[in-house]
Amino acid sequence: MDYNLQHRMAKILLQTILFGCILSACKPTQFVSTLQPQSLKAIDLEETLTGADEIMLVYSLTAVSAQNQLIGTKNQVWGVEKITKNQTINHEKFIPVHLDVPANGQIQANVIVLEIENYQKAQQLIDKLRKANGLATIPMMALEVGETATPLRYITLALSLIGESLKYANYIDTDDLLGEHQYLIDAKQFKKSGFRLRIPVTFKDKHLAETYEYQLVYELTTQAKSSKHK
Repeated sequence: MDYNLQHRMAKILLQTILFGCILSACKPTQFVSTLQPQSLKAIDLEETLTGADEIMLVYSLTAVSAQNQLIGTKNQVWGVEKITKNQTINHEKFIPVHLDVPANGQIQANVIVLEIENYQKAQQLIDKLRKANGLATIPMMALEVGETATPLRYITLALSLIGESLKYANYIDTDDLLGEHQYLIDAKQFKKSGFRLRIPVTFKDKHLAETYEYQLVYELTTQAKSSKHK
């Protein structure tokens, strides 16, 4: 082969490789956030007569754009399970939640603990939330974050994906709610290498004549996006 032709071909190949490297370097790395409950401990039960509470834990991640609009949500449900005083549920029992981190904006972690009186209604809620969980993108219209956007409100947002945003009262009695928690973090924090944040939460109050206390620990982590999270 002619030397000049070989030289030109080698030059073209080198340019192609360099161009591909430049494109790869310019493409921003995508990240996935994860919420993983680590433990839930019953310090004090609401149902002292039966010696056990029937508990359901709903937890979710929600992505909020830089324009303060909701752009995605994923949830998981643990329960309904009976739990006795001083019993601890470990992380192996909880399914983690994964959600893409937006380029800008924030990630919201939401947790709700309920003591269930009507198991049938609770199971219907679980089925609806699992159906909504496959729909990661929320329509942008009218879904803006406000000061009244409590964790319970995010259940209605998840149900709105399947056209049932006004029906959450069919599945949840307000007396069932033991507590709710929300944690907001800037998306840029999630993009730091090895990000891991451990968050303890105590749900403690009095309902009628009974007191209750539950201690939850969960972790927020992040990693570069891989095919298993798609």
